Amino acid sequence: MAAADFTATGPASAVGVLAGFPQGGERIRLTPEPGTPLGPVSAQSGATWLKAIPSENRGGEIDLVFDPRGLSSGTYQTTVTVTAGGTPRSVPVSMQLSASNQINQIIADPWRNRMYLLADGAAAMIQSRIVVLDAVDGGFVREIPVKRARAMAQSPDGKYLYTMQAPSNGIARIDLQRMLLEPEIPLPGDLGSGNRVFTNLCAGRDKVVYFLDTAVEGRLLAVDLNAGTVIQQIDAPPTAGTAFGRICLSPDGTRLHASLLGVPAGTE
Repeated sequence: MAAADFTATGPASAVGVLAGFPQGGERIRLTPEPGTPLGPVSAQSGATWLKAIPSENRGGEIDLVFDPRGLSSGTYQTTVTVTAGGTPRSVPVSMQLSASNQINQIIADPWRNRMYLLADGAAAMIQSRIVVLDAVDGGFVREIPVKRARAMAQSPDGKYLYTMQAPSNGIARIDLQRMLLEPEIPLPGDLGSGNRVFTNLCAGRDKVVYFLDTAVEGRLLAVDLNAGTVIQQIDAPPTAGTAFGRICLSPDGTRLHASLLGVPAGTE
């Protein structure tokens, strides 16, 4: 049998990986020349942080699994030697390893089997990152840079992810189907002042968001982002020492629940 003649193609650029999280999903694809079957396929990685495994279900593909545990952030390079029908090919593979930094919030997305991590950016005082992970294997999917974000929330229909930006106090919206960061939505009136600090973001139906205003102790605000108006303002009960602690929406988005600081039970 004649030796196989084929082209081996790996990832076109460095693969982004989050420190501490093994990641799959990348492949090397083998394309045989006409009339030259591949024959038996094997693969050998040149680095301990990369495994190269011939696929059992997809002929002519090598699955790559990155395992960055114990490594510092930076760019790593290695070579995978792929052999098909006795013919070897060398395929360069690069990994861009990013530090996970501080994780401030995690949201699970049941529609897409993903997790969204709100993490500090390279400059923690002015930047944040939305790190997208595969909820099944924990693999890194992508990273979306945003301004410094105090909180994030997913819409009840699962289509959008909102973040509360600082210091502008605008709302950033991410289209989760396209993984696209849309233009920032400003809050109405003096709510957009950098002197105000808002926390505990919840996203309701019809582009309505809820959050706590720390400038006015114990005040919860509801803003219609379509109209650009405050549609509701709720103050905590006038009990000594009470204020809203945390807020959350019911799964169907019809009820908003809030805990009260200073009392043993929550309210809604």
